[in-house]
Parts: sequence; structure tokens; C-alpha cells
Amino acid sequence: MENNLLDIFLNDHISQEITNREFPNGCILIYKGFPIDFIVKTAGKFSFINAPEDILKGGKLNLQFILDHNRETIQKLFNIKSGIHVLTYEELLMVSEKVDLSLFNPDILIFDNNLLKEYPAQVIAEIPDLDNIVEKTDMSFQENNLINHFYAYSASKFGINLIQYKDINVKEENKGEIHNFFKEDLLSYSSSRSSFRLVSNPFTIFVEENKEIPD
Repeated sequence: MENNLLDIFLNDHISQEITNREFPNGCILIYKGFPIDFIVKTAGKFSFINAPEDILKGGKLNLQFILDHNRETIQKLFNIKSGIHVLTYEELLMVSEKVDLSLFNPDILIFDNNLLKEYPAQVIAEIPDLDNIVEKTDMSFQENNLINHFYAYSASKFGINLIQYKDINVKEENKGEIHNFFKEDLLSYSSSRSSFRLVSNPFTIFVEENKEIPD
């Protein structure tokens, strides 16, 4: 059921937001806060900038690879003149710290998973529970520099490691667009009749009638 629901959202999204538009200089698609499987399926309809076997291991993002190969990613983006391509939010974040995004030829479209404010971590790295560290005043805590490159906050809730992304300000750079992925009518349905719940596979989304996630 979960995969079928995501497939429906993906197919509708591509037909309504992507393939009905023209991108004479190419386009880079970014999906912020989405399951890895969803991003892989999207790239299957277009193409990844970097090979999935490099940026993914065991279905999780290889942050160290993304950081170490940022220069190569930048060069690939400069070489794009046409076509539709997929980049992870983490990759674009690292690129934006080194290069003004307005220098690239393709349009950059960021789609935000606006169902959530905190996102299950899908990375190869230890995720610190910052709320717990602050609560216990843990003076022995050592910051994870790798995580700090990509995320502004991390914690553990309901047994799931959660993160908040750093922002990419595409407006100031006058290059790209940021859109909410889920429409208002879907959000209204979710709040009035059901909730989108996280289950054992972090980030599997499904609708369950008349139930709420505890605050």
C-alpha cells in the first residue's frame, strides 16, 4: 500500500509539475525530506547526476562520499546543457556552499516534503540526539562534524532518528524555485480525517483513519 501511494503521488507530480514544462537549459530536480526509494524512482524516470551506487550504500546516503566528491559534482553541473536530472538535497547543499547557483545553466527545482518539519535520517552516520544531550548536560559530547555539514538539528523521537536540514536560499541567488510537494487539499484531509504516520521503515507514509501521532 505504501509504495502504491507514493507511486501515485510521483506519477501525478511528474505529469503536473515536470513534463508539462519546458527547460531549454536543462533542469535539476531536488526532493527535500523524501524517502530514498522515492528519489531513486524519480531518478529512474530521468537520471541521477552522480551514480546511485556511489552516493547510496544499503539504501542510505553516503554523506562522506558527497562531501569528498563535491568538486566533481560541481563540474558535472557546469556541464549540463539540457535534459532533466536528479540531485539529492545534501549534494545541492554542499554545492551551494562553494558556488553561486545562478552560475549554472539548468533551472533548479526544489520540492519540499511539507507534511513534516523533521525528517527521518537516511544516512550512513551516527545521529546525535541533541535534545537528550542538552537535557542531561552531557559535557562529554563531541560534535559530529560530518553531520554538521548537512543538518541544523538532530534528535531521536518515537525510536526514529530525525533531522532538520540547513536551508538553501535560492531566492537570493535568483536561480531556482522552491515548491511544497503536497497540495493544500491533501494537508486539509490529513489534519481533519487522518494522519500520515511513520512506521517501522523510517519514512514509509500511509493514511490511517482517525488516529494521531502523539506530540
